[in-house]
Amino acid sequence: MLFENVQAIDGSSKWSKVKKGLESDPRYHKDILTSKDRQRLFKDFLKQLAKEEEEKRQRKLREEASIREREKEVRKFKEINERRMLRDRERLQQDEALQMYKALLTEKIHHPQTTWSEAKEKISKDKRYKTNSLSREEKERLFLEHLKDLEGNKQRGFRQLLTETDKINITSKWEDIRELIKDDERSLRSDQFKVHLFKQQFFFLNRYKRIPKERHREAMFNRYRKDIEKRALDDFHSLLRDTPQITAASKTLGEEYEMLLDYIRGDKRYKALECISKERENMIKDYIHKLKEFADRQKRRDKEPTE
Repeated sequence: MLFENVQAIDGSSKWSKVKKGLESDPRYHKDILTSKDRQRLFKDFLKQLAKEEEEKRQRKLREEASIREREKEVRKFKEINERRMLRDRERLQQDEALQMYKALLTEKIHHPQTTWSEAKEKISKDKRYKTNSLSREEKERLFLEHLKDLEGNKQRGFRQLLTETDKINITSKWEDIRELIKDDERSLRSDQFKVHLFKQQFFFLNRYKRIPKERHREAMFNRYRKDIEKRALDDFHSLLRDTPQITAASKTLGEEYEMLLDYIRGDKRYKALECISKERENMIKDYIHKLKEFADRQKRRDKEPTE
C-alpha cells in the first residue's frame, strides 16, 4: 500500500499534509480514485496503524508485566531460601548447644537428688551453660530430664545386677540375695582405674549402693522375682503345649508317666522350675487332667442329638 512507504505517517497525521507528500508519487495518480476515496483509505490506514500500535503497546506491557512477575518470583524464592537457611543455621546452632549442654550435665551432675540451685553452682561458669541458644526454662527442663535419666540408670543398673546373679530363682528371699550382691565388684574397679567419664563411671560403680534405701532395693528385687516367676511359668506352660506326647490319654502315674517326663526333662523350661519340683509335677498332672476334661466335654457334645 502507498501509505506504508511513508515513514512520517502516524496516528496523529493529517490527511491534508500527507496528501501533499504523496502527490509527487506516481502511484498516487495511477489508481482511478476520487479524492474522497483516497481520504477514506487514509483513514482506514490510520485505524489499522492505531490498532497495530495498540497491539504492540499491549504486547510490550505484557512482556514488562511478565518480567516483573519473574523478578518478583525470583525475589520471593530468594527470600524463602534465605529464611530457610537462617532457620537451618539456628536449628543447627540450637541442636549443637543442646548436645553440648547435655554433655555438661552428664559430666557435672551425677546424683538424681541434686537440686537445680546446686546444679547451677556447678555449671553456671561453663560456656556451654551460658549459651543463648537455650532459654533458662529449657536449661532447667533438660536438667530435670537428666535427673530422670540418672534415676532410670540406677534402677536399670540394679536390675542388671540381679540378672547377672545366677543364684536368683523364683523362691529366692531378699535376705539371702542381699548378701550375694551388696559387694558389687564393679565398685572396686572404679577406684582402681580412676574413670572420669560419667558413662564409664556408671558402668563401674557399685550398683547395689546406688539404690540408697534398703526398702527400695527389696521392692525392686521382689518385682524382679515376680517377673522371672511369671516368665518361667509361662514358658513351662508353653512347653506342655508344645509337647505332642502329652495328650488327654496320658497317664499321671507309673512307668508310662515317667516315660512322658523323659520327653521334657532336658528342656530348659522344665529345669527352670527345679526349685519347685512338686509344684511343677502338679502343674503337669493338672494340665493332663484339663485335657481329659476338655476331651470328655467334646465327646458328650458330639453325642447330643441334633435338632
